[in-house]
Amino acid sequence: MAKQLPPLDNIMKNVPTGLDLIKLENRLKPNLGRYGSSEGFMGTDQRVADIITADYLTLLRLGLSYDQIANKLDQLMQGQGFIGDYKFGGEIICGEQECPWMDGKTDNQYFLWIVPSNGKPGFVPGEVHTPGTIEVSGLMPHLIRKHYFFEGNSRYRLNPEVLNKFIREEVRRF
Repeated sequence: MAKQLPPLDNIMKNVPTGLDLIKLENRLKPNLGRYGSSEGFMGTDQRVADIITADYLTLLRLGLSYDQIANKLDQLMQGQGFIGDYKFGGEIICGEQECPWMDGKTDNQYFLWIVPSNGKPGFVPGEVHTPGTIEVSGLMPHLIRKHYFFEGNSRYRLNPEVLNKFIREEVRRF
């Protein structure tokens, strides 16, 4: 049974207003600034409040909580293995992504891949580009748990509908 979600009004208190909202949304959109992301966390025509509200309603319908998803991602980031019909693993990468909410959290230069399984442990070069691969920044558990944000229309969006299939799956290590 999923942990009960907090009321949407409480979650929306995490979204700034006025000039602070404009600054946050500028950091979430694709840009090359010091605190931005060239890929962006959401599309240029999206609003953070709309994204958070839509994902909240999805979690409510699925009976999932933010903590469940963030905790599962944390578990997957602890090594390599299989989960359902997928395998997962990560690595330390160059560069570091800061939280767009400017709370001091970073991705710890970590990146996780969840790839359709070929039945073999480990990854071969290019395998992380297999269709159906889910790419997860080390910042995502924090963004989900603290800011209720799965990203918007971006390459790295973690769709709660897709993540739902992993939540109740057992993790098997290589």
